[in-house]
Amino acid sequence: MFGWFKRDPSREAAKAVYRCLSGLFPYKSDSGEQYFTVLQCLNRGGGDCDDYANGYHAALKAWGFAPRVAHGWLEGVYHAVCVCDFLGVEWVLCNVYGPVKAKDYFSTRMPDHKILTDEELELKWSIWRQDGDR
Repeated sequence: MFGWFKRDPSREAAKAVYRCLSGLFPYKSDSGEQYFTVLQCLNRGGGDCDDYANGYHAALKAWGFAPRVAHGWLEGVYHAVCVCDFLGVEWVLCNVYGPVKAKDYFSTRMPDHKILTDEELELKWSIWRQDGDR
């Protein structure tokens, strides 16, 4: 009778993870390529898309998932998101649009994206650390 109302378990999992971090700190732009941890974002009163993507990445890795961070142009602005597989379906955790199926997100919103390897992400963090911890 209510077949249209069936819940997608992969979507529910993505939404649950998204809710864990999305409300912790408001969006706050920073100048240039600066990376902040979740704790630093809480202390400074906000974080940008890189901070959200890196926060999702760190949390998901700690919980045993294999997340990745993607960068690309979203509506004329360079943007970062976290990508992760939930129950066989890839989802994007985006601080602008929330959890969105990766195939839909990347085909319509960010078609020229690049998914960073863990090594590339670690290199970005190591360069940032060399500049001094804030």
